Amino acid sequence: METICKHLPCAIVCNFPNLNLVAACLVKRMYPEKTKVIAVIHNDVTLYYEAYCKVQKYIDKCLVISSKIRQTLISEGFPRDKIHLLQWRTVLGTELDRSYSLKGQRIKIGYAGRLVLGQKRMDLLMFLAQMLRNKGCDFQLEFAGIGDYESEMRVQIQQYGLADRIHMLGLLEHAQMANFWKRQDIMVSCSDWEGHSISQVEAMAGGAVPILTDVSGVQDDVQDGYNGYVVEVGNIEEMADKIIFLERHREILAKMGMHAHETIKNRQLEEDVLERLLK
Repeated sequence: METICKHLPCAIVCNFPNLNLVAACLVKRMYPEKTKVIAVIHNDVTLYYEAYCKVQKYIDKCLVISSKIRQTLISEGFPRDKIHLLQWRTVLGTELDRSYSLKGQRIKIGYAGRLVLGQKRMDLLMFLAQMLRNKGCDFQLEFAGIGDYESEMRVQIQQYGLADRIHMLGLLEHAQMANFWKRQDIMVSCSDWEGHSISQVEAMAGGAVPILTDVSGVQDDVQDGYNGYVVEVGNIEEMADKIIFLERHREILAKMGMHAHETIKNRQLEEDVLERLLK
């Protein structure tokens, strides 16, 4: 609180429901005309909703990153007029310059993110790979990222005889991600929960068809059956079936990939993200 008071008048951006938020709200109570509190919700977890609703009268604006988070916050009693949906821009050319694997070639599947058990459910992705192999799907799966489940994944790859199908790329520079997604036919995620996955948006911008669990942020980008597929959380069998369908219908794969790219392109043309942030 003393630190904030030294910088008055000021705006405090609170990204997490921690003591910084408490301090900002207390200063706002003391100096309402000199303090502006901007809260941000990055993830669809109860902790955010409970904390922000308790101090909502001291929060000037709350930035959320998905329509699901916005609706949940409203249902918990947070004032609708204080909530703003935060968008962001991603690398996106004017035209989609890429190709897709042809029938007879391995279908290319990509995942980018933390290699962890909690939230991201790397265990389910390993089960998915086994299921695809057992169902006769000819695939190549690339993992871009690092995490505490990585060593276990490497053990399972050898144990289940998947070394010729799964490639662990480690941590890639962000500048490499556009090319990573342009060489993938499909993007997968088995997350139990999200805020609004950046990988999801970047993959779609690169023309990769998303096949995702139904978590926060997915419905903002993915129209099931048009530019990707959405399955229930934990339902990897349905996810495998969707991948196999696209493996057998490569013309639909290419069409959905184009739709995915157009979805992100059109949204970025419609909204000036920088103008909204400055406002």
